Amino acid sequence: MIQTAINFDRAPDVCRVYHGGNANSEAANESVQPSKAIMCERILARLAIRPMTCDAMEEETGYSHQSCSARFSELKQAGRIRAIGSALTRSGRNAAVYEVAE
Repeated sequence: MIQTAINFDRAPDVCRVYHGGNANSEAANESVQPSKAIMCERILARLAIRPMTCDAMEEETGYSHQSCSARFSELKQAGRIRAIGSALTRSGRNAAVYEVAE
């Protein structure tokens, strides 16, 4: 698979579909712009060591659910990660386990 670089300067908010253009969500997306690339690289580095759920990544990195989930969505959309199975979250629910796409 060809890995797509993520250009956060031009990338649309992948979570807009969920929040419907909510002004607070739009502002939050804008405020995290400078950190998105660093967060994605950190997530990719950890997934290269071991596949995990977004919930497990939140626990390992200390990222909030909103930030971590949004970065996973961006990485999925760019073809950089893929789901390979499922595992239970801390709340006992099933969630997709992701790995770095090759």
